[in-house]
Amino acid sequence: MDVQTVSLHDSSYPARLREIPAPPAVLYHRGPLPRWDRVVAIVGTRRCTAYGRRIAAQLASDLATQDVLVLSGLAWGIDAAAHAGALAAGGCTAAILAGSPVTGFPASNRPLYERMLAAGMAVISEYPPGKEALRWQFPARNRLIAGIAHAVVVVEAPGRSGALITAADAARGATEVMVVPGPADAPSFEGSHSLLRDGARLVTSAFDVLADLGWSAQDGIRPVATRPVGDLERVYQAIDSEGVSADQLAEHLEASLPELMRELTILELKGLIVSQPGGIYARK
Repeated sequence: MDVQTVSLHDSSYPARLREIPAPPAVLYHRGPLPRWDRVVAIVGTRRCTAYGRRIAAQLASDLATQDVLVLSGLAWGIDAAAHAGALAAGGCTAAILAGSPVTGFPASNRPLYERMLAAGMAVISEYPPGKEALRWQFPARNRLIAGIAHAVVVVEAPGRSGALITAADAARGATEVMVVPGPADAPSFEGSHSLLRDGARLVTSAFDVLADLGWSAQDGIRPVATRPVGDLERVYQAIDSEGVSADQLAEHLEASLPELMRELTILELKGLIVSQPGGIYARK
């Protein structure tokens, strides 16, 4: 196996990782190690919704086009969507595994693992070849993700989630914690919303991530206020400057009110619409 090592004192070792308590003396990796100057971790539940998977892939794709390394754990769900999104954009992604850099991932993700290696991406672990991933090693792995990244973006996390451990590790260090909002009544977002209540930064796009980190955005990405897409575009187009109620919108769009309220909240946070007394929404 072409597994290589990098020690704590090597220049290619992630500089930020040296600052965490008890950093690994050695990292094992397959694929060349990337630059560590612009790193964003995208994490979330394995049992994600289609919405979460789509948002993770889009965020990763947009960040990857901005010369950002997308970091995750090569697990099912949000992790896999983030890696795949970065690869689809022709950008850079890396995985931190809880077991061996050769086998420490779900068997169903082997095609993605092979795609990453074929594209010259890195798969990294603090454990040598032959070490299987044990339960306690996943929280230990999460501290590495939080330690390396400049920001951890939680896309979808229920009340009990490894993503919350990563966010807690990030909050204890110098890593920003950012959260994508979900439907208010969705159990798979309970943990996400608790992070927002505790002061995590709310993000709805790659532009938000870049802006919060003070990183410049190159051509190809614009401020969120200029780019409603998908379902958001559909809702935005149904609103005019005179205003319309949420109930009227739900009937017109044949949409469920909880999902519509989530989309209206995002459009308002983007600065595209304003809410008025009586549950009326109007374009700015």
